[in-house]
Amino acid sequence: MNVHVVGYPKVGTTWLTRLLAAALDSPCGGIYKAARSIAIEGEDRKGEHYVGSGHAIPASNGSQAPLAPNHLEMNIDKLGDFPIILMFRDPRDVVVSARHHWRMDSIDMAIDCVINGVWATTHGGGFASFYHSWLDSGVSTVKTSYAELRSDTRGVVSSL
Repeated sequence: MNVHVVGYPKVGTTWLTRLLAAALDSPCGGIYKAARSIAIEGEDRKGEHYVGSGHAIPASNGSQAPLAPNHLEMNIDKLGDFPIILMFRDPRDVVVSARHHWRMDSIDMAIDCVINGVWATTHGGGFASFYHSWLDSGVSTVKTSYAELRSDTRGVVSSL
C-alpha cells in the first residue's frame, strides 16, 4: 500500500515522509516514484508500504485547465484507498524557511512566493489556493502540522 504525504513547499513533508517510512521499515521518495526527490531513502527496506511525499494538488480525470501553469496534479480518481496525510505549517514559518532555503534576496520576495506560488513549479497557486484545493476536493485526508510533529514527534508518527 502507498502512503502519500502532501503539503505546500517548506511545510515538513520530506521530514514526515522519512520519519513515517523509517517507522514502517519501508522505502520512501516522491509521490511519483520516477521523479527525483530529496525524500528518497531506504530503498532496501523490506516493509510492505511505499511512502511518497510531494506538493501536488488534487485533480480528477474530468478536471478542466490546470489552476496554474506548470503545477503538479495528483489524479484523485486513481488513488484508491491510499491514505493521504496533509501537512500544514504556519505560513509565516514557510516564508522564513523558503527565504533561507532558496537564499532569496529579501523577505518580500519570499512573501510573494508564498502568496502567489511563484516557485520552480507553481503548486496550484499560492499557499491558500493549495490548501483550498485539498480541503474542497472531498478527498479524505489525515491532517497534521509541523508544530504538532515538532512538539510530539513520536506520538504523531505513532498515530499515523
